[in-house]
Amino acid sequence: VFAGDRVVCEPTRQPTNGKPVVAKHVNEGVQLRIYHKLPSGKIRLAPINQIYPTLEHDPDEFLWIYPVLELVRKF
Repeated sequence: VFAGDRVVCEPTRQPTNGKPVVAKHVNEGVQLRIYHKLPSGKIRLAPINQIYPTLEHDPDEFLWIYPVLELVRKF
């Protein structure tokens, strides 16, 4: 993902493990990450860029989590 790229989300769908999502945490900004729902019920958000940490949170710590439908890149 590069600066200027746009993601198209589908807020009516549920996230799928291993697929990208855009998520809004109650105490943080909006993030584009890879979604994993753990057996414990927690949500793990893995970074697309590996220089950032993987995050684990309770589901109620998010205002919303939207699956990414497509990435749009202008050339």
